[in-house]
Amino acid sequence: MFIVLMVFVPLLTMRLLSEDKKQKTDQLILTAPVSLLSIVMGKFLAAYAIFAIGVAVMPVYGFVMSTFATVSWLPIWGNTVGLLLLGGIFVSIGLFISSLTENQMIAAIGGFFINLMILLMNTLKSALPNGFLQDVLSSISVYSRYSEITSGIFSLSSLIFFVSVIFIFLFLTVRVLEKRRWA
Repeated sequence: MFIVLMVFVPLLTMRLLSEDKKQKTDQLILTAPVSLLSIVMGKFLAAYAIFAIGVAVMPVYGFVMSTFATVSWLPIWGNTVGLLLLGGIFVSIGLFISSLTENQMIAAIGGFFINLMILLMNTLKSALPNGFLQDVLSSISVYSRYSEITSGIFSLSSLIFFVSVIFIFLFLTVRVLEKRRWA
């Protein structure tokens, strides 16, 4: 599912801000009496809601299966929560990349490559010998924290990690728009 999200979410987010910049409608948004944080959060929540609607179907399958057999709910809820958190990271990254360019294809390809780097970080971590660099990559690896949650291991540190990464990219998006507002 990680790989499906790597491709799908950049396609979902590629037009969020890049198309506004290309058509010069971003000037209307940037001069409106609305805070940049409100604009970014509105676009993020709109894309995230579309993503979450697709993920919300997963527990429905569990309820249908439970009528026929005994279902272990921990993996179902773990996968649902894991996908929602991972999707939040990917949507915030896609929104950030979309704010950097006016070409929607560059935004989609850039988002895909950033998501690919997130996946390859885990592979690189396992290829390195034990040491400081492996510890650093292990602590910032999105995939390992996603795997923990999908296997049913819910930890506060993983939740804080996912929410922090989402807010970091939303903060960076606000800064890009702020720079454009005053340029």
